[in-house]
Amino acid sequence: MTLLAESPTRPRARGITLAFAGAVCVWLAAGPPQERLAAQATVPTCEVDENPVLFDAGQIHAYTFPAGVESLRVIMAGGEGGSAGAGAGAGGPGAVLEILYEPLAAGEDLAILAGEAGEDHAAWGGGGGGSYVARGVGAGAFTIANLVAVAGGGGGGFSAATDGDGGAGGTFAGGDGDGGANGGGGGSGDVGGAGGTSLAGRAGGGGGHTASDGADGAGDAAGGGGGYGGDGGDAVATGGTGGQAAANGGAAGVSGGIGGAGGFGGGGGADFGGGGGGGYVGGGGAAEGAGGGGSSRLGSAPVAFVSIEATNLGDGFVLFCERAQTVPAVGPIALVGIALLLIAAVALRLGRPRMGQAADA
Repeated sequence: MTLLAESPTRPRARGITLAFAGAVCVWLAAGPPQERLAAQATVPTCEVDENPVLFDAGQIHAYTFPAGVESLRVIMAGGEGGSAGAGAGAGGPGAVLEILYEPLAAGEDLAILAGEAGEDHAAWGGGGGGSYVARGVGAGAFTIANLVAVAGGGGGGFSAATDGDGGAGGTFAGGDGDGGANGGGGGSGDVGGAGGTSLAGRAGGGGGHTASDGADGAGDAAGGGGGYGGDGGDAVATGGTGGQAAANGGAAGVSGGIGGAGGFGGGGGADFGGGGGGGYVGGGGAAEGAGGGGSSRLGSAPVAFVSIEATNLGDGFVLFCERAQTVPAVGPIALVGIALLLIAAVALRLGRPRMGQAADA
């Protein structure tokens, strides 16, 4: 019996067929591309594939990038200004800011200061504190070079049935407090808001600047909100005190006796006027008016802006949504595809003509 030798072209053809089948299996395993639903910046909730780390208001926190976390989605909010009782002026809302952030180096440290709401009062509300994130550890991390982001706090309201609302936390400039010249100005750019003035000779403290303190006021009036590097001005000698800068610890301003205290994060203390909100630059304290809101700010790259709006009521917060570097899982269909590709490679190898052998024997 004569055995017919298999043509070398047959294994090659089989290999091409198997390679095609394997590629189809791998494509089917991958499935259609997935779309991510946009998260709402006003809701402190991470997506299902993110790990949440929430930093409460009232202190400076420390965070170190864990191994395997390649980036953060950050949602942060400044504290609301204190309100002035039922039927009177409301405190300004804090800014809600969402950004994306990638560390400059593995194991990078971040300092987080989450601001509190200003204290409510029957007549004059305290300023809300700003919320801050910077590279480094402790209050010393809050320098311009290390800035990641700031969400401004709202100004305190005052006891007017109409036009008594505090200025909103900045998006990105802080809002002016109600009350005309009596109200505190909103922080803007690198300059804190001006303190309000009254015909009675009262003057609120100015908001703290980027790197210098706000101007002091006089008499029974409110203190200015603290800035990133400069403290809010005091209403000397009997009024509210200004809030501290983030770089100085972010302590709240103290009431002069007739008004609410500011919130941690640089909120100005109230007294015959609403306190200024803390922020990148602080809002001005008022004199028989409402306090100005603090401003918000972004650092330089690798910070990517997503959204901002002045909607936060109550204490501020900072939420980190950790994003890990994902490696797609290899399912059973993909394994079959890979196996077919390996078999195809062997078949193609067998189908290649040997040296000295014609391609079509």
